[in-house]
Amino acid sequence: MRHKVTRKSLGHCFFLFGSLMCLTFLSSVAVAGFPDGISQSATVISQTSATLNGLVNPNNENTTVSFEYSTNFNQGDTGSPPAIIAAGQSPLTGNGYQAVSADLSDLTPGSRYFFRVVSVNASGRDESPTSEFLTDLIATVTTD
Repeated sequence: MRHKVTRKSLGHCFFLFGSLMCLTFLSSVAVAGFPDGISQSATVISQTSATLNGLVNPNNENTTVSFEYSTNFNQGDTGSPPAIIAAGQSPLTGNGYQAVSADLSDLTPGSRYFFRVVSVNASGRDESPTSEFLTDLIATVTTD
């Protein structure tokens, strides 16, 4: 997780028997920062559809969340860029991990797909580690 924590010192000084005495108290304050995303397993996988899932901590900034997915971007292919779909919960605010998801359709049966969560706010962009799933094969029926 990438975030910045600042320490503020709150103190009080006084004289005690002719000597200056100071008491200092430290408090931590979370400061807005980079979002942090985690990809989770795809669910509800069929021949042509799936639901992508993840967690995102917006880190106290308004954060847009999307998923990038493709059949080849995890393999270093320099061909077409991955497709992008917005998470249904985007934008996010607050601090702490929040569940995000997006429903895909029109996928190719029997294909391996790679995906990652992409979260962006004023402090920067985060791409989660890549996950993958395999769509179901088309069932074939043979008759004698």
